[in-house]
Amino acid sequence: DGRSKFSGIIRLNGDNSYGNDLSVYPVPSKNDIIVQHKKLRGQARLTITSTNGTVIKVIQPTPGASHTPVNISTLAPGMYILRLDDETGWQTTKLIKE
Repeated sequence: DGRSKFSGIIRLNGDNSYGNDLSVYPVPSKNDIIVQHKKLRGQARLTITSTNGTVIKVIQPTPGASHTPVNISTLAPGMYILRLDDETGWQTTKLIKE
């Protein structure tokens, strides 16, 4: 039926399942992405903004998670900035919507 599903790779030792880098896959994407980030301990926020700084979407990741699924089907095709804010600071990466 053309559907696909991605699952994360989980490291069995250490505090983070993937490390401390922020990344998005698959890129480019039409409908759904997975945001890979460090294991979140407390309140965190993922913000998708346009390249001119307009906030498009705000997501509250699950505490303790290291992968957050995000539906981007309502976004117009183009490039966006994804920002992760948590208790230790912030990180950004690019997101491309087909």
